[in-house]
Amino acid sequence: MTTITGTISTPYAAYEELSFKIPRFKEGDAYHRTLVRRLEIEESLNIIEEALNTLPSGPFRKRLGAFNRVPKGEALNCVESARGELCFHLVSTGSNTPYRAKIRGPTFDVILSLLPKLLKGVYVADVPVIYWSLDNCPADHDR
Repeated sequence: MTTITGTISTPYAAYEELSFKIPRFKEGDAYHRTLVRRLEIEESLNIIEEALNTLPSGPFRKRLGAFNRVPKGEALNCVESARGELCFHLVSTGSNTPYRAKIRGPTFDVILSLLPKLLKGVYVADVPVIYWSLDNCPADHDR
């Protein structure tokens, strides 16, 4: 296994203040994809522990007030989620509800692009193992 030091191209929150490792393998089979997920969970627990130990003292909630209207225009924002990048696209006409809201889950594109290539020439019995080794989220497929 090789690990690389965590660097984020568009940092947010406190990631720049935390130290973490990103597990990687040269092998790309179902076993190693599953092993990477397990190692990522362990590293996530380490990140949580480090973050809790470095939290400043004081109140952790702040009242922001009520938002009656959303400004007219468009907004696109992506955040890191448990399985990849989660994107939100909102279009507002200036009312208190969005005109259009689109949420793009992180695993839908991965499954559509990788699954046909990974299933080429495999036994039918291997299909569930390969499918679940991609760490997909079935709720993303419903959108």
